[in-house]
Amino acid sequence: MKALNLAVPIACLIAAGACLEAEAQEVTGSISFTGGTINDTTSLLTSATFTGFTGVSGPSPEVQFTPTGTFAIVPPTTQASFLPFTFSGAGVSLPAELWQFSLVAGPTFEFVASSITQVSPSSLTLPGGGEQDFLNITGTGTVYVSGLTPTPATFSITESGPPGASSAFNFGETITAVPEPTVFAFLTVSALPLAGRLFRRVKA
Repeated sequence: MKALNLAVPIACLIAAGACLEAEAQEVTGSISFTGGTINDTTSLLTSATFTGFTGVSGPSPEVQFTPTGTFAIVPPTTQASFLPFTFSGAGVSLPAELWQFSLVAGPTFEFVASSITQVSPSSLTLPGGGEQDFLNITGTGTVYVSGLTPTPATFSITESGPPGASSAFNFGETITAVPEPTVFAFLTVSALPLAGRLFRRVKA
C-alpha cells in the first residue's frame, strides 16, 4: 500500500503537467511577406515611418516562400492587412499591431510588435553607377492565432530602393515564433524533490 501511496501523487503531478502542456499550445514556425511600402521620406537613410503598404498581385503585401509550423496552413500569396508603423524617432509607440489576416473558415493571424532591437540604414554604390538604399529593422513581439496561446516572436524587415526618386520601396518581412519552454518540463523537474521526500517517508 505504501508503494501505491507514493506512486499516486507522482502520477497526478505528471498527469497535471501533461494537461497543462496540452492546454498551452503555442504558435510555431515562421511566415514571410513581400510587397512595397510608402515611407515618410524619399530616402531609406532618413525614413522613420511606414505610412502605407502595397502588394505584388493585390493591394497588400502577400505571403512568400513556404510558411512553416502553425503557419503551414496559410496558402501562398495570401494577403495581410498591414498598418502604418513608426519604427524610429520620437514617434515610436509600442506595442503596435503590424498586420493581421484571416483564412476562410480558418483562424485569424495577428502580429503585435513590442520592441525594436535594431534599425540599420545603409547605402551602396552600384557598379554601373547610381546608388541603392537599404533598411533593416529587427525586433520582438507577440503572434496571435485563434485558438492558440499568444506566443513570443521575432520580426525582421528589409527594404531596398534607389534614393530620391520616390517614397515607395521594396519590402519584405519575416516573423518567427519563439515558443516558451513547456510547463510539463517544469512540473516534472519540480516533482522530483517531492518524490524524494515521499520516498524517504515511505522508507522510514
